[in-house]
Amino acid sequence: MEEDYSSPPLSKVNVDQNGKQLILPSGYIFSPLDSEVVVHYLKKKILNQELPAHIIATIDVYSYDSPNQLPLSEFKYGLPNEWYFFTTRSPHNLFLTGNGGGWNELADETVVDNDQVIGYKRRLAFYFAEPLQEMKTDWFIHEYRVNPAIFSPDELLDDTIKEKVILFRL
Repeated sequence: MEEDYSSPPLSKVNVDQNGKQLILPSGYIFSPLDSEVVVHYLKKKILNQELPAHIIATIDVYSYDSPNQLPLSEFKYGLPNEWYFFTTRSPHNLFLTGNGGGWNELADETVVDNDQVIGYKRRLAFYFAEPLQEMKTDWFIHEYRVNPAIFSPDELLDDTIKEKVILFRL
């Protein structure tokens, strides 16, 4: 009896935010390493280059009063309770929302690849602020930023590159 070594059945046919049809193999889950997020998604997004997969929506994460309001259904390809979004943030944004809550910074780390710092990852937790008290929630985000040093001189001709895009993992 001959074994069938054909490719696996295609189980997911979806349309991305640009209207392009995505055909993903069975078992596909988006779970990149931090270095892959920085180099293959965030840097390419900043430079308007083709992404490996067009599955990450661009939304204004900080414009939502609560993480419960985020359009989580926009990201369908990750691990349970894990979503990715591209966003921008003004350097003057102090992680506050309109309802008196906000994102509290917990930790900062560097993202390293081959002994080179290629980016940064900040971990934040969401809290609601009531008069005289804070209520912590179970919402956390990882904010990724690219180290400007990994851009070539030609890529840095655009002065806004350094602050252009941030990638979030909730």
